[in-house]
Order: sequence, then C-alpha cells, then structure tokens
Amino acid sequence: MVTFDNLDIEGLMLQLITQSESKFTGRMEVTTSKGVKWDIYLGLGRVVWATGGSHPHRRWQRLLVKYCSQPQSQPTIRGQDQFEAWDYHVLSILVKRNQVPLERVKLIITDLFEEILFDLYQRSVQQESIFAIRWDLGIRPSLQQVLPPHTIVSPELSVNQAREMWKGWQEAGIGGVFPDLAPVIKNPEELKQLIPLPVYQNLQRVIDGQRSLRDVALVMKLDLMKLVKVLFPYLRRGMIDLISVSDVVALPESRQNSEPRTTPENRFSPETQKIASKTTSNKAPAPLIVCVDDSKQICEEMEYNLTQAGYRFIGLQDSVMALATLLEVKPDLIFLDLIMPVANGYEICAQIRRISLFHDTPVVILTGNDGLVDRVRAKMVGATDFLTKPAKLDKLLATIQNI
Repeated sequence: MVTFDNLDIEGLMLQLITQSESKFTGRMEVTTSKGVKWDIYLGLGRVVWATGGSHPHRRWQRLLVKYCSQPQSQPTIRGQDQFEAWDYHVLSILVKRNQVPLERVKLIITDLFEEILFDLYQRSVQQESIFAIRWDLGIRPSLQQVLPPHTIVSPELSVNQAREMWKGWQEAGIGGVFPDLAPVIKNPEELKQLIPLPVYQNLQRVIDGQRSLRDVALVMKLDLMKLVKVLFPYLRRGMIDLISVSDVVALPESRQNSEPRTTPENRFSPETQKIASKTTSNKAPAPLIVCVDDSKQICEEMEYNLTQAGYRFIGLQDSVMALATLLEVKPDLIFLDLIMPVANGYEICAQIRRISLFHDTPVVILTGNDGLVDRVRAKMVGATDFLTKPAKLDKLLATIQNI
C-alpha cells in the first residue's frame, strides 16, 4: 500500500498516468477532503473498472438503460461471491447471459470512467480541491468474474477527454453547475410564458426534482453540456433551481398505516426502560442506527424497539445497495446480518472498513450462530462486537449503550 496526500487535480492525474505507464495492477482509491471516495481498478496499467462518488447507483442505472438489452433484469449475487465492486460483478454476469453485448462493455467502462474523471476535475475548483490517493497492489474488482482483456480502457485517453470536457464546461460559464444536482421548476407561470407550450410540457414531465441533470439528459436524449446550456438562462433568472438529490437506493417498504408488532420478546421490561432512558436522556439529535438484514421482520422489530428507545433508525434489506446508503446517511452505529443471499456481513464489514469515513464507526455482526470461528472472523474484518440473533431487547440496548 502506497499513499499520497495533499494532491491537486493535476498531481492526481500524473499519479494515475505514471502508474499506468508502470503497468500497475490493483486499486487506486481517491478521497476528497470531505470524504467522498472513488475506486479505480487497473490491470497492467489499463482501466478495468471505476466506481464510487455521490451517485454510483444512478450511474449504474443510466448505463443499463443506455447499453443493456434488458435493463430491468438484474442477476442475483450469491452470498459466497467475492467482489470489490458490485457493479463490475453484475456487469460481468450480464455479459455472460448476453444481456449486455460484449462490444458495448468498453463503451460502458469508458463512459463511467470519464464521468468520474470529470467529477474529480469539477471538485478540484471547489472546497474539495485537495485529494488523497492510496494504491493497493493486486486488488481486483471481482475475484470470480473477469471481463475480457479487450474491454479495458486507456487512462491517458480518458484523462485527456475529461480534461477537454471540463475545459468546455468552464468556457461555457457553467462550471458551477454540478451534473448530479436535480433541476426543479420554481416559477412555472413565468417559464411557461417564455417558451413554447410543448417544450414547457416536455420539461415539466422530466424536470421533477427527482432526476439529476445527467438523468434528464439521458431521458431527453441530449448531450449533457447542451442540456445545461439550454437550462442555464432559466437557472440564472431563478425560474429553475438545482437541488441535491440522493442516490437511488432500495429502502425498506413504508410501514405507514400499519401498527408495529409487539411480541413477548420485544416488550419493554422495567429494566429495559431504564437502559433506554439512560441512552437518550441528554443527547440531540438522537444517534442514527442502521441495520443491514435481509429479514423484513428483523428490520421492523429493530425499528420499533430502537425508535421507542429514542434512537433514529434505518433498516436495509438489500446488501448490495447498503454501502451507498451508509455513505449517504453516515450512521453512528451499524448492525450487519452475517448470512444474506447477496453479500454476507463479513464482506460488507470489510468494505465499510476500507472507507476512511467509517474507520471509527461501530459495526456489530448479527448471527444465529455463536461459534468461536465466527467471532474471530468478525474481528478480523473489523467488527466491533458480535450479537447472537434473535437478540433480546435488554441485550440489544445494553450493547448499544456500551458502544
């Protein structure tokens, strides 16, 4: 492992090109001063894959819509699969199933890599202008799935392309417009008077505050820069605004209009109430706890118990999507189920610990087994504690209080 701190954007790109020329194979981890992270994987100096940033799942969905013959069909990843980058792993399976034509794979990798490079250039003129990078030798995006060698991409060509795009973005006067922001119409009546009605109706259909500028460009089949230049006059006049939008992540189903279940196992005893009152009596806002467990029942019961105890809570049943949500919400404590059908708790814990933002975040492994081997392995991947399921409420709250 080799690290470099306090790099500007050109220093970062020089490191990338230098490692490319030296035929490096492994992972380049790039982190901004605010903790946003990207991973770039090289194979003999060429780009194998890239992932991370603010909207990895939105980017993945756009690529599927653009290049996949069956964009709604996603493979199920088995718990024993070993991968660094879930999106690379899924793409390789889609290629094997002929759902993504092999000749389009290089286009996909080029698109996502150049999008990430553009984001790095744009962030370089903001408050996140200083980068840290870490080189980890031999790390691959998947240990089991490998895309053909002719799909890899030249870093130098993509760096030049992204640099030119950013230069054009600045020359157009739109350097402060971030493509991951979502446009929303603020003054519809005034805007309607300035543009033809069919154009306004089309804009109203796609500019809903839920799609980022990149998403809108794909829906409207427009070049991203052209779209932003068209919208920019209305942005300056306040008729259209740009707002932050979260990554698309599958969250648990809403439980509105339904009463939480109370069972003999989760009723609050007097002793449990004492523990709960100690943990939340003098803290605001309440700590945020996230539980990653494919069992809807477990998530619902933990939600009821922990919110009753005064904590904020999010339950996630999709282990593949979990990491993006964790980066978004930055929890104070994470519970991880050990056995899940997509990615197991060990794998997710190891991924969490590779992110500097979560180096000190407590992670508790949940499992139905109480074996010594499981406990040792949990510690090896960076788990803080180990809790046997089903966890009694007083034990659950005591564990949280101790942490």
